[in-house]
Amino acid sequence: MLELCQEFHILNPAELLKQVDSRLLSLWIAKYKADPWGKKRSDIQAGIVASAVYGSQGVHTRIEDFLPEFLAKSEEEVEAGLKALLGGTK
Repeated sequence: MLELCQEFHILNPAELLKQVDSRLLSLWIAKYKADPWGKKRSDIQAGIVASAVYGSQGVHTRIEDFLPEFLAKSEEEVEAGLKALLGGTK
């Protein structure tokens, strides 16, 4: 629901509930689940482009390989990921 608030420039979800009835809100939520917009959509589009660029060079990748992960990782995991991204170099 926060994504809808951001999209409609409404700061408080309670305000959204006051302005939109539950039927219309359910339709917007269903639409977002089927076809997300905003930052999530931009990340997916960037992943598609990045995967296509790597694919044009003969490297098989998945779109998911280029999507950001917002979960906290240990320092070792971050360093290993950077090394893998840079081809094993520091």
